[in-house]
Amino acid sequence: MPTWVFNSLTFSGPDAHRTARCLLNDEGAIDFRMLVPEPNDLERLPDPSEVAPDLAVELALASGALQDVDLDDDPLYMHRLDRMPHEQVVAAWKASGRDLRLAATRLAGEGKVEPLLRACEAVVNNARRHGVATPEAWRLREWGCTTNALEGAIHEEEDACQIGFDTIGSAPVWIAIRLDARIREENLKAQVEWQAVDDADEILFEVILPLDREDRQVLLETYEAWIDAAGGLHDG
Repeated sequence: MPTWVFNSLTFSGPDAHRTARCLLNDEGAIDFRMLVPEPNDLERLPDPSEVAPDLAVELALASGALQDVDLDDDPLYMHRLDRMPHEQVVAAWKASGRDLRLAATRLAGEGKVEPLLRACEAVVNNARRHGVATPEAWRLREWGCTTNALEGAIHEEEDACQIGFDTIGSAPVWIAIRLDARIREENLKAQVEWQAVDDADEILFEVILPLDREDRQVLLETYEAWIDAAGGLHDG
């Protein structure tokens, strides 16, 4: 998967500006939450410098806290299982007499017990509420990338508008599909040319909204290739 993806959108037509505003928040910033709101009760994990997210997921699994939760819709879940220290975590869990705090101490050290315990609690709460372990997994599932738009720029002309922004790891495929749906639902008279280019200057996709069947398939196949690399698939 690429590290950075550079997204360029050109809006044209009578409703060009109105269509572009579908992506803008009240402050005029590019914000994917305008099309797909992020749940307020998604819990952030502590900073990765304090505790690795994978370790928190693995400890929650080892403790049985996730045994009745289905994480198959978490697009990062299988990828995490491939690289989590499973045997080490299970061994620490058993050696601690199945005591969560003692296991956390063995795994993270005394100074990072509390962040690891908070991370485990957040993982469990997110999994029960939304079927994902982390906010990043929710965004990848619902937006197509793990971050909101970064380094956004907007250039407006009389009858056109250009928007550029970066994302990390992948492009917001599901935002493109949701924007396509909004154009159709509101019968907006606009065309959007969307190009996503990775940090090796390779065009990941180049489509025109409203999408025809071929372009929609291009988006879906692009997304599925990214998620296959991470070990899971979107459900929709």
